[in-house]
Amino acid sequence: MFDEMRARIRAAFGGRQPGGQMFTIAQPTEAGVAVSEDSAMRFATVHACVRVLSEDVAALPLHVYRRVDGGGKERAREHPLYELLHDRPNPEMSATPFFESMMVNALLSGNGYAFLEFDRAGRVRAMWPMLASEVDPYRTDAGELRYRAGGENLRAGEVFHLAGMGFDGLMGLSPIAYARESIGLGTAAERYGEKFFRNGTHIGGVVSIKDELTDEQFRRLREQFNTMFRGLQNAHGVPVLEGGATYTPVGIAPEDAQFLETRKFQRNEIAAIYRVPPHMIGDLERATFSNIEQQDLAYLQRGLLPWLMRIEQEARAKLLTTPEARREYCIEHDTANFMRGETQSRYEAYSKAITSGFMTQNEVRRRENLNPLPGGDEIMLPLNMVKAGSADQGTGSARAAGARERRDARADDPEPDRAGRTWRRYAPGGVRAAGTTGIAAQLQWLGVAREAFDRVEAGFAAWMTQQADDVQRMADEALGDRAENGRSERRTLKQSDRNRLLSSINNYYDELSRHGAQDLAESVQQGEFPGWRDVNDALEDVAQETWQQIAAELDADAPSVEWARGYMRRYRSDMSERLCKANADELARALKRGGEDDEEAYRQLTQMLAQWRNHDTGKGRVGNMARIELAMMRNEALVAGYRQAGYESKWRSAPGCCRICTLMSGKTVTSLKPPLHKGCVCTVERGDRRTGGTE
Repeated sequence: MFDEMRARIRAAFGGRQPGGQMFTIAQPTEAGVAVSEDSAMRFATVHACVRVLSEDVAALPLHVYRRVDGGGKERAREHPLYELLHDRPNPEMSATPFFESMMVNALLSGNGYAFLEFDRAGRVRAMWPMLASEVDPYRTDAGELRYRAGGENLRAGEVFHLAGMGFDGLMGLSPIAYARESIGLGTAAERYGEKFFRNGTHIGGVVSIKDELTDEQFRRLREQFNTMFRGLQNAHGVPVLEGGATYTPVGIAPEDAQFLETRKFQRNEIAAIYRVPPHMIGDLERATFSNIEQQDLAYLQRGLLPWLMRIEQEARAKLLTTPEARREYCIEHDTANFMRGETQSRYEAYSKAITSGFMTQNEVRRRENLNPLPGGDEIMLPLNMVKAGSADQGTGSARAAGARERRDARADDPEPDRAGRTWRRYAPGGVRAAGTTGIAAQLQWLGVAREAFDRVEAGFAAWMTQQADDVQRMADEALGDRAENGRSERRTLKQSDRNRLLSSINNYYDELSRHGAQDLAESVQQGEFPGWRDVNDALEDVAQETWQQIAAELDADAPSVEWARGYMRRYRSDMSERLCKANADELARALKRGGEDDEEAYRQLTQMLAQWRNHDTGKGRVGNMARIELAMMRNEALVAGYRQAGYESKWRSAPGCCRICTLMSGKTVTSLKPPLHKGCVCTVERGDRRTGGTE
């Protein structure tokens, strides 16, 4: 019985000859023009809007995805529905014309239909589009939704129904029927223009004759004018005058010229009905090169996205027929290619995506239709970002004080420099065999003393502890408890409270960034922020030691005091801005995780600030900050020192490093310098002599 019904349905639709159209009744309009779906498609603006939307929807690939652990997804190419939706819905047509026909029907009548052909196992094996005029949805006496089509009554599960906007959520409203007055007015203006140019006598003026003409003379003059000046091809001709005739110039009457404005208005009005930007249907009056990309994005979000969502949701409901299948698979369009911007904007976005760690190089290359690179699947992260909650316990202020004592007690170091400072030399040798996974091994590879690490870590501990205390006071003031009638109640978190707190945090870090960028002498005079001077002293010692090593290696003088002072001032300013921005962003994310619940927002913020106060030597957030900043300082100082001496720098990869760092080994260092990612301890060494000499 099932095979017999399927055969009758296919015979009904298969018997229709190619090129069939919807059969609808034209409705009269106030403009005197009858409008139907078929006649509306002869109006250029409607045709253009329908074509743009139908072709764009059909051009976006529809994929079947398998859900994977962690909230991700992957294409399920082996699923039977993948080929059905992505390539060929039925043996007679590919996916593009199928979805075009569905969209044309939906855009004209408000509804697009397709008959679903099932195999004996109950799986959809083909989708056959039906003309909307041949399908009649109805409810049975039992309240079941059915579709009458091709002489058969089809169940709702046998029909893929793409419904537009409607009153009941089941049937879409016909844009043509509800906008027929606008379409009729536009069609009437178009026809007026046709008659104006077909029948109008377009001369540059009027000929007047004083004497009365005989019937024969009048007939001859009229035929002469009709022959010489009637029609578009003879427009704006000038007659030859005889017999004392005079010529008076004339122009187009205002009521004749007004139809041009009418046509322009109707074009924009119909484009608005279909939510199509005017520039996509040929109206470039208000389009510029600077705003077309934004208009395309708005078109995707407001014009295309509602239709894409309707298709995806109907496909999940009708094609993934079991709850298990809907939990395991999803059906979505790929809109990435539609959002491709111009080259510069695209590459800038890719660069941010890679350095922010949410895309890999190979993911970018796949979007650009390029082959993958070896090692291109590694995630890269900014060095100033650490995992939230990675800080452990310790007392920052005490460790900072101890670091000052150790720094002041270094007089017994064996190697004094010209300024009387003492240095502990760590040559960048001693390669370990099993990689660089311990703090001691990492520091040895970098050529940095453990004492320097202790000082930087202790300074950062005090610095972060003070920030945590300051921000905690702001949070208590904005979100904290208040006593009322003997009870402790939480204030309702309003948007103004959130904005006020975020503004206070941003202002605090703006001020802290400017404070950290000051010369240390000025910073001390204005009240030193705890730990900041310890960090800068330790980093400056590392830089000075690095430049002394370069001078010894090249048997040359170390950089001048003025040069070194200016270099450290610039580095300190960059470091202050970088770290303050990272901390402010982390606090904003913690507050956002709390959502609209003030108690949860307060808890998230307080929890993060508690982590900032807790430190363990060589571990947690502060330990990561110290390792990263020392690696950056060491390599920045090496590159700057070699450049100052007239040499390039070459990348020196650490044992056990990632593939990207391995590929970089031996290459000349330019703007991309190690460390490349979190945990990277690669360094640099002297390269070839610079062609431009010293700086």
